[in-house]
Amino acid sequence: MEIVCTTKPCTEGSNPSFSAKSNRILTVLSECDFSVFALKVSLDLLYIHKKYILKQIETGKIFVFSRCCPIDSESAADLNKYGAFDESADTFNITQDEDITKTQYSLIIDMEYVEANPFEGIFVHKDNQWEEVACVNKQYRILVDFNDKTDAIKFSFINKIADDYILKITYTEADKEQYYSKLEQARKDNLLATAEIKVSTGADLVNIYFQPCCDEYDHTEIKLFV
Repeated sequence: MEIVCTTKPCTEGSNPSFSAKSNRILTVLSECDFSVFALKVSLDLLYIHKKYILKQIETGKIFVFSRCCPIDSESAADLNKYGAFDESADTFNITQDEDITKTQYSLIIDMEYVEANPFEGIFVHKDNQWEEVACVNKQYRILVDFNDKTDAIKFSFINKIADDYILKITYTEADKEQYYSKLEQARKDNLLATAEIKVSTGADLVNIYFQPCCDEYDHTEIKLFV
């Protein structure tokens, strides 16, 4: 179905607070009695494009999400390097941090500065069922887990002013081999730093001084290459 959004000038006898420059969508959403409002204006609300509505709450971050990050990093500065929105495919990809132990990520939709909430509900799809996300303190906080994956998010609009919008969720997992290799290198570097190895040489001898690398050991082996 082709979606068309039109704006008509205010005519004599119409609501004086609603001018041609007014945002009709926000007026619709803030109207207490939708049926009364529908009688006031000659606008077919079924033809408001759902993506246009979503764009009204974009925060300049990633699509409608103000934050996309591991759950233990929600206050960090770089919050959005983990997410990428593909509008042409209606998908949102979450890239795992190089630390593979970080498996849970928060997607935050912040409604604090949105004049009127356009959503009747936001739902996540997991294990073949939809579950509604609560709006708490003017925020929708969606938790996604690389070990228990959510595969879609559904946005349902109030008063059916547009069809539901379903956003598919995809995942890019971190390189496990690279992660463990980095850990092993860090372990070796730490042992060398702890040992504080010092070498001195004389005419007929080599002196090697070092500290224990750890508390749990029973002997030390030294290999000398000449």
